[in-house]
Amino acid sequence: MEALRDGFDRDDCTLFGVSTDLPHALGAYRAQYDLPFALVGDPDHRAIEAYDVIEDFEHYGVETVAQRAVFVIDADGT
Repeated sequence: MEALRDGFDRDDCTLFGVSTDLPHALGAYRAQYDLPFALVGDPDHRAIEAYDVIEDFEHYGVETVAQRAVFVIDADGT
């Protein structure tokens, strides 16, 4: 995402990551890797279901996580 950030580093764009992790875990992850963009928690899986990026990791003991994906969404949400 950092490589993509440079292409979207404009006033009319906002880059952020979405994860199924809780906010406190995302804050620690962002600090650990010094990420220059925000991370948003989706523990209820609303966003990953809406964008159809659900990954099943049941063999790791986790039922639902987000696949890595990139979406560009305009001001109208499309």
